[in-house]
Amino acid sequence: MRHPHPSRTIMFDTLFENRVHALANNHRETLLNSDLRNTDKQQEIIKNWASSKEFAGMRDDERLERFETLVGLQPLATDVMVHGDRLFDISNLVKQFQSASLAGLTFQNERLPYETIFISFGEQKNLTVDSAEGIFFEGAYVHEVSEHGEVVFDVILVCNDPKFVDEDENAGDLLKGLTRFYHIKIPLGKPLLEATNTFSYGLDPSVLGDRSAATAGTRLVAHTILYLSQPNIEATLGHDANAPKKMAQRSMLGEYGVQLDLDWRGYPSITYLGRQPKSTFELNVAPRLPVYGM
Repeated sequence: MRHPHPSRTIMFDTLFENRVHALANNHRETLLNSDLRNTDKQQEIIKNWASSKEFAGMRDDERLERFETLVGLQPLATDVMVHGDRLFDISNLVKQFQSASLAGLTFQNERLPYETIFISFGEQKNLTVDSAEGIFFEGAYVHEVSEHGEVVFDVILVCNDPKFVDEDENAGDLLKGLTRFYHIKIPLGKPLLEATNTFSYGLDPSVLGDRSAATAGTRLVAHTILYLSQPNIEATLGHDANAPKKMAQRSMLGEYGVQLDLDWRGYPSITYLGRQPKSTFELNVAPRLPVYGM
């Protein structure tokens, strides 16, 4: 999937500033060609107007709440994107996971390979949030934390944004697309069937059209944690099939700066679970996966 959630999240600030500046510049040119005086106060008014126009139709309290959510997500997204090996695609394993039961299972010694990872589900019918808008849970951030001396997996399900490729999408819609989320915690020792069906600690109300989608997504996360905790797994480092082929090859060869360019184009490096390398420019990385905290 191009532009997965971590990719879009780290792009937001730049995209927002670019849109506001472009909008403001258009009106500055209009001002320069008019008989009105061009003052610092007018420039500030134009900037504020451009910013407010980007959030037209969004209440102030909603905008504030969504920005607070984004601020919480950005460090997780940055951690995933900066390190380049923490975005796991499980699309090859979804059917296997969905046919397996979590009955009788609990987390005991399971740990993440890194403190924070992002699990990409791919588009799955049972993860649909809004079928009319084409919105579904695309994946989840999983953050391993310690609470009262016990390990807890902090899970934040997030949605795709079908409008993201639309250049006319304003900042308000971009913000909405990034902040549709469902947050749940999975502790050690709690039966996973129950833990993955617990009501959210925090959420965006727009994702609750069918809570079964949130449960299905959380259970995919649980299966992924179990899978990553096995001694022998299939894990292949590569890129989305639509990524520019030569750039992807150069990135895999370690050429400086190429992956940063790919990241901005929406093609981060991805660790595909349950898949063997399909080309000479994909790497089997399973033997090198570390375990966080060990």
